[in-house]
Amino acid sequence: MSVSRLRSVAVASLVVVATMLAGACASTPLETGGVTIVIEGHESVTETRLIDSAARELEAFGANERRPADAADAAYAMERHLRWLGHSRADVSFALRPSEDAPESLVFHVREGPKTIISSVRFPGSKAIAESLLRAMLQESFPLPFSGGRPYRRADVDEAITKIESMYLLDGYVRVRVGPVEAAFNEDKSQVELTIPVIEGPRYTVSRIRVDPTLPQELRRALRPLLRRRGAPFHVRVGSVAAAAVRGFLHERGHQTAVVRASHTFDEDAPTVSVQLSIEPGPVTTLGHYEITGLERTNVDFAYERITTLHSGELLRQSDLGNAVDALYGTGVFRSVRVSAIPRAPAGDDLDTNENDATDAAPLVADLTLNVEEADARSFEVGGGWGSYEQARGWVAYRDRNFTNRARLLEITGFGSLKGEGLDTRVTDRYLLGRNRTLTVSVRAERREEPSFDTDSLELEASIRQPLGPGNSIIYGYRMRFDDTSDNKARIRGVDEGKSRAAGLFSSVRHDTRDDRLFPTRGVNAEFGVFWSDNDIGADLDFLEWKANWARYFEIAHETIFAVGFRFTTRDVLNNDLSLPIQERLFLGGENSVRAYQQDELGPTDRGNDPIGGLTAAMASIELRRRIWRDVDGALFYEVGTVSPDAFDLQAPAGIAIGTGLRYRLPIGPIRLDFAYNPSHRFAASRRWQIHLSFGFSF
Repeated sequence: MSVSRLRSVAVASLVVVATMLAGACASTPLETGGVTIVIEGHESVTETRLIDSAARELEAFGANERRPADAADAAYAMERHLRWLGHSRADVSFALRPSEDAPESLVFHVREGPKTIISSVRFPGSKAIAESLLRAMLQESFPLPFSGGRPYRRADVDEAITKIESMYLLDGYVRVRVGPVEAAFNEDKSQVELTIPVIEGPRYTVSRIRVDPTLPQELRRALRPLLRRRGAPFHVRVGSVAAAAVRGFLHERGHQTAVVRASHTFDEDAPTVSVQLSIEPGPVTTLGHYEITGLERTNVDFAYERITTLHSGELLRQSDLGNAVDALYGTGVFRSVRVSAIPRAPAGDDLDTNENDATDAAPLVADLTLNVEEADARSFEVGGGWGSYEQARGWVAYRDRNFTNRARLLEITGFGSLKGEGLDTRVTDRYLLGRNRTLTVSVRAERREEPSFDTDSLELEASIRQPLGPGNSIIYGYRMRFDDTSDNKARIRGVDEGKSRAAGLFSSVRHDTRDDRLFPTRGVNAEFGVFWSDNDIGADLDFLEWKANWARYFEIAHETIFAVGFRFTTRDVLNNDLSLPIQERLFLGGENSVRAYQQDELGPTDRGNDPIGGLTAAMASIELRRRIWRDVDGALFYEVGTVSPDAFDLQAPAGIAIGTGLRYRLPIGPIRLDFAYNPSHRFAASRRWQIHLSFGFSF
């Protein structure tokens, strides 16, 4: 493709995607089952939007021999969408032309009617809750803000009435009635005044929560803090909440068969409500012994080591039992864990009598069986794709989630492309180093053709990951990487070529609050790390690497995401060497960095205009992403980056990328097509336009 042709294609794509992001959609003929879809009579709502609202029904029409019933469903879906937009009197009909027996066109005739806006809302009768708060709850029921006012949608108003009524009920107004809504339209139906009457009734509070007087005094005294509800608003869940609290308390004291029932009595004169709890504690249960059954592949000792809360001769507490089940599920190797208790015999006088104060029933000893079903641990996965630099690429992976029968994860991944191939093997163990420490050992061998050199590399790494709280973790360990370069096209003055060995300690702190790893809409993903390669710990290269990555995502409107990111890496040479060999230098440019360049093209070059990289690389990105049709997103982006031959230097010339793109959503991530223009330095680039087809977001 010529440069001029490439420029024309990219400019056209930029215009199209920008138009889509602005919300404008061109009207294009659509066919389903060989029948052309025609929309008539629509004014404010676009044809594309109406067709999208009935996409499922239209697909059924084409797949089911053009049944009129499916066309009727599509008309109703369009009508429902129009009413959702505020056209409360919208009507959509359809016709098959020239006839149902020989249809060539499916024609939908749309009568939108006026778009009705809510001009005012009144809540006569509301005294306990301010009308301003009730109006705010009504507004929250509308999923989107609209310019010019809120469109009248009866379903949203009914939903708001339900929420308002629930708020009254939770505050003790058990006789409250909200609605029905009274709608007064103006002459042209463009505005409506809503009146939502409220009959509050009396506010009921809890006078007391009573328990059986036959219960031992010590137990009643212990339950008293759980039942302090005097003066609290009464609602129908007060009794069940109190019963659940008492039941949980008794379970924690070993009364596994406890039964608690709740009832209540109204005093209309007060107005108050008295809640009564009927309690049957049942006997205290202690644990005899427990066994785990159903183990086939999992190591028996490993399974029993996971259970640390169950002990023979001690009270059988619900929390201890729940923790034991959670520990087994937490290994990831069991599909189900079923618990059964078998009463064995009274425990006699060996029990602590202080724990048997709730009932005169003889204590029990129960044996537990935890029957497990192991999940499928082994799997094969095959994948492929395309990259702007690597072109065709693919991988095959084998995973064993119960490696060595102790819930270790073994991953062996072979990968290849037109630019190289490799093998990555790693073992992850979440238990060897104790709780909250995950050990990973990996070996990665790769042969790869870079733009300026070819390299054969072998990397060995052992790391420990430790959580530091929700969304935070620290990773530290040791890494050794062997590199052997060949076919070097670039030359770096004063630096030996060929073999090198970087080895040393590394550590990084990570912070991740994204709401979704594949398609984030909000949150932060950040990492700060350091790697020290030193001659005394196995290296022949002596340098210190500092790295920082940060990205944040904002949902600025419905299905519109604004993302901003920053990356910085620098390598400071610690010995008397002038620099680092080319395989240890930093590069920018390509599908996942500054996208107006091909792979590694941004940065210093030698006399032959081949990239030689540098010791500092930094870039910043902003991107606007918006869904434009079904699983297709559009994007606009701006990126700037710089590569300097010196450490901690950001003064080198910068490269810029301005572009647009399309993303197609898959369950495993997006396929990405980007068009980018470079208005700045060209460095090693031969042209100012680039097209990238790749997988996953660039940041």
